[in-house]
Amino acid sequence: MASLDSVTRRRLMKIPQAMAVWEGDRRNLHASLQVVTDKPLEEPEYYVIWMDGTQGALRSMRPVESSDSDAIVQALVQGMEMPPNGTEPARPKKIVVRDREIYLYLQSIAQDLKITLELVPELSMVDQVFEKFQEFREDPSGWVSSLYGELFAETAKKIFKTAPWVFFGDHQILEVELNQWGLGTVYVSTMGNAGLDFGLLVYRSLESLKVFRDYAVNPGTLEEMEAAFVAQDCMFLNYEFDKPMRMMPGLTSLISYDDQVELSLGSLGEGLRPFLTDDETIAFAIILEATHRFVEKNRSKFSQGKFPELTLRHQIPVPETTGIASPLTVKVSTMPKLAVEFMDVQDDDDELFRDDLFPKNAEITFTLMSWSSLEILRSKASHHQPLKKAVKPVGSGFPVVVVETSPQSAKRIINEINALGGLEGIGFNPGRDMLSGPVQLALLKAMDDTLFLFHEVDDDGDDDSVFENWKRFSKITKNYCALVIAKKSKNKGPRDIEDTIALYELKALPKKVFGLGVVRSEIGSALDFLFR
Repeated sequence: MASLDSVTRRRLMKIPQAMAVWEGDRRNLHASLQVVTDKPLEEPEYYVIWMDGTQGALRSMRPVESSDSDAIVQALVQGMEMPPNGTEPARPKKIVVRDREIYLYLQSIAQDLKITLELVPELSMVDQVFEKFQEFREDPSGWVSSLYGELFAETAKKIFKTAPWVFFGDHQILEVELNQWGLGTVYVSTMGNAGLDFGLLVYRSLESLKVFRDYAVNPGTLEEMEAAFVAQDCMFLNYEFDKPMRMMPGLTSLISYDDQVELSLGSLGEGLRPFLTDDETIAFAIILEATHRFVEKNRSKFSQGKFPELTLRHQIPVPETTGIASPLTVKVSTMPKLAVEFMDVQDDDDELFRDDLFPKNAEITFTLMSWSSLEILRSKASHHQPLKKAVKPVGSGFPVVVVETSPQSAKRIINEINALGGLEGIGFNPGRDMLSGPVQLALLKAMDDTLFLFHEVDDDGDDDSVFENWKRFSKITKNYCALVIAKKSKNKGPRDIEDTIALYELKALPKKVFGLGVVRSEIGSALDFLFR
């Protein structure tokens, strides 16, 4: 049986309760395919879904591990707080499930949120959604309509060979006027300039693109970022390789497309839907063809990061089955003013903190210092920044960060800190490295609000205990800690107190003080001349 922490419970109870019944379930998409195919099944693929059965609306949907019961709760909370497509936040009056394990797991949560929970034999709304998934899975053409799947595959191959990610960063957007199949003007964003996740996003509205850019530059929690990702109103196309790889964007032209590349595509905005309807497939194919022609025509004008103001109209043939006169005129334009706007925001984000306070060869240690040693340091250190309020000795010691460096570097560090008015505190802020995953960023905050990054802790690494111990020790000392700057000892073993040059007694700061959200780590861009 799961439960919510008091903060989350109070936050959810403030959301208005609607007279609605929601259906929730976790399904294995491959399970029902056993009877329709003799092919060996892939690894089980599970999704959690919450539907508003009263309005017939999707509240949340996400892929999960088979045994991840917490994801069911996270999806439920997301459906209440951040439903897709601008739907108003709401707390249902009643939720129904058909799985007894899920029913037992949600009992305490439903009671806390004053929601009626019921175990039922069938979930009609959820069944309809997953039946649609299975229709596409059973068809060999898979993710796109059988009517236009071949055309889509041809244009997707053209885009891969054209490789727009060589020329465009994700801030350089193309505006495409289609005016067919329920789409007016769409906005094409290219992925892959950083050497990862090659593909395209086709946003149905400029507002949705800007909203997600705001989340990407100023991210909140990982759960909020997941919700923001699924809420994007767009179609997506990713090129996936047989073997995971990171490469220069221009080198994708060297890959054997038919042998090594697979397509992953779908629609976002109503949750994650990994397939396209007939209209979406033909519309996406025409958008890809127009993008391909536009890039090929202007290849020389986009070299070395240039993104001039350009507009071209393309006459693109369409199949007779569409009922639309062929050829179709599609207008494609660059959006340089928007690119400058996005870059300005990114440039501001680049100045979140500095990482040059300590030299690269400094040895940094998180440790616990005895209270007697701390008392000696207060009188022995050449430089001492005391606390305004004395800390009473509690627990087994005082949490400190020890920086060992040369006397010359120590002097420079002290002078720089003094120029900023001293230090306020030390803390951790969540980050996400594009290659290694979640990390904790160890930060120093100066009195003038300057932030210094001085260490990274890998959430899944061997030093994860550093972060956990720091939280535990600083909680015992009422959120007080210290920074010790010492001469680097030539001998291995305990450090002498006489080696200490400076002692800064500080606050242990919570992440909300930094106001950074989840900080992303960017990796390098490619060189144009590597292409072809």
